[in-house]
Amino acid sequence: MAFVNEYISQEDIEKYGLNKLWASYHINYDKIPDGKSWTIDRDREIWLMYTAGVRDYNTDHQYTNEEIWTLYYKGTNIEVRLEYITSDIINGSYKKVYKLLSLSPGSLDNLDNKEIIDILQEALQVYGYMGIRYQKPNTTVELRVK
Repeated sequence: MAFVNEYISQEDIEKYGLNKLWASYHINYDKIPDGKSWTIDRDREIWLMYTAGVRDYNTDHQYTNEEIWTLYYKGTNIEVRLEYITSDIINGSYKKVYKLLSLSPGSLDNLDNKEIIDILQEALQVYGYMGIRYQKPNTTVELRVK
């Protein structure tokens, strides 16, 4: 099986401790919102979830282009910080571009960063325009690495 976009089940919320993860990024929430979605490969037990936006407290708390995602890989929650650079329509195709800012923890024992980046690219490509919520035909996603 490959990555698919789907809504997160209550069983998965409990299995992966998603309420605690969500609450760690959202101080006013003690659980993940109903109808939250992710991109998951159940056979390999890998998932990617948009976790939080990053606010600029110098500009009236507006959101920046930086996003926090969680990549679950080999039993580890990896915080992925991406900068959303652009969305363009080129020759009838939609292209989203992200820049990888960081992976945390910075030192991922027993994990190959190239493998993680390849999996992240694969999951983002399936996530496409907006995951299960909305897709635009012929969407491609580019991940730029520093």
